[in-house]
Amino acid sequence: MATVIPSRWRACAAVGVLLAASACSASGVPSASEPVRPAACPTGAGTPIEGIHSSTLPCLADASVDVHLSAVHGRPEVINIWASWCGPCRQEMPALQRVHEKIGSRVAFVGVDVRDHRSKAFAFLRQAGVHYPQVFDVTGSFAAELRMYTVPDTLIVDRSGHIVFRHAGPLTADQLTRALAAHLPPR
Repeated sequence: MATVIPSRWRACAAVGVLLAASACSASGVPSASEPVRPAACPTGAGTPIEGIHSSTLPCLADASVDVHLSAVHGRPEVINIWASWCGPCRQEMPALQRVHEKIGSRVAFVGVDVRDHRSKAFAFLRQAGVHYPQVFDVTGSFAAELRMYTVPDTLIVDRSGHIVFRHAGPLTADQLTRALAAHLPPR
């Protein structure tokens, strides 16, 4: 059965591709002078994630947009809790971006920047070349609700809203790809 992707998600994916293409230099690494902004954040309610109360956070790229982190939108989702001050996050984020570039059309990626400063988060994302959507959790409330007390911490939620994978600490691209393999929708 083919998966129908709502037009707003196709638009978000197109924005992400355009941002990624415009933000990279010939070497594939953004230069310090080129602005890199995360892709537009997902909006709308979606399928509730089991065990998560209604949780809404502002989009990092546009604080006027509220993101419902307590829902998935028709496809599996990777939720990564991180901070610019976190050394292991700095190691992990480029790997997550590589997986996003490889299979991001079949899986939604959302980063949750916790207990951080917006300017430092943007600088870190630019340096790491990360383009997938990001939300801003200045108090760490979403992470605390999930009992995620370390960063980085990563969840995979299937498209039915069940948390099917959780990993505390940095992931490699291979580890994340293997974890996602069982939960990817058919091509």
